[in-house]
Amino acid sequence: MSYHHDLAHQLRRRGCTEDAVADVLHTVDEAVAATGTSPVEEFGSPEDYAAQFSGPRKRTPGQKALGVFGLIGVACMVIYGIWPRWFGITTPVLEQFAGLIALLVLLAIGCIPGAYLDNRLPRAYKQQRQDSGKRFAEPLN
Repeated sequence: MSYHHDLAHQLRRRGCTEDAVADVLHTVDEAVAATGTSPVEEFGSPEDYAAQFSGPRKRTPGQKALGVFGLIGVACMVIYGIWPRWFGITTPVLEQFAGLIALLVLLAIGCIPGAYLDNRLPRAYKQQRQDSGKRFAEPLN
């Protein structure tokens, strides 16, 4: 991951809104362009730089996505607990653990959008970079 992705993730973990994340990333770009140094040299690690920011959110978008998948998994467990024959599972081992397996599979699947949502660059940041004539295809380190 690049410095910008790591910083975006750390800012979201601290509760910053998407607009605040985009503003901080633009600040990093401007400072790096002005000094000609790397973001690490200018601001330190993404964790250290993000530590000075906080926001109103209590959960990141990725945590919310994981919560949705977890809730669906719990619903599968409850439904399977009430109507196990409804699923038509006849294998003895699967029959006993089908609800738990469904929960674990859904949580594992939920990690994918959760990780994407927490590590992506904000849309406003990408759009402004494209509008300013810079190519986003070049990763920033």
